Amino acid sequence: MDQEMILAFGWTLVNADVPQWPETAPFPFVQFNKDWNEYRLYEIYEEGWPFLRFAPSTTWDGAGQVIEEMRRRGFNVLIGNHALTGNWVVEIGTVLVEDVESCPHAITVAAILALRSEAEHGDVR
Repeated sequence: MDQEMILAFGWTLVNADVPQWPETAPFPFVQFNKDWNEYRLYEIYEEGWPFLRFAPSTTWDGAGQVIEEMRRRGFNVLIGNHALTGNWVVEIGTVLVEDVESCPHAITVAAILALRSEAEHGDVR
């Protein structure tokens, strides 16, 4: 699901076996680090190639990155709890994802669906 989120954002998923150079790297881009079993988001070039770990469907940090990016793109993001079950309810734009046990998972699903809906139907904010 994290890879789907990367592609929905329109970020480039770069093969980790291909070296990237500051002058030609397709910022922002993401690489999967096999040694650490994680996606790494590179947004700009600075000394040491700083990156953000990107695991939106399973971590609060990753879900926060998704929320920030969706808000930057003009989407309204609402998060709450289901009145009966206590599970998570997430609304992004006009997309509503209800009664999910994991909030990061619900945020990621809602963001992917909102971006897909926007691509297919135009503005859904």
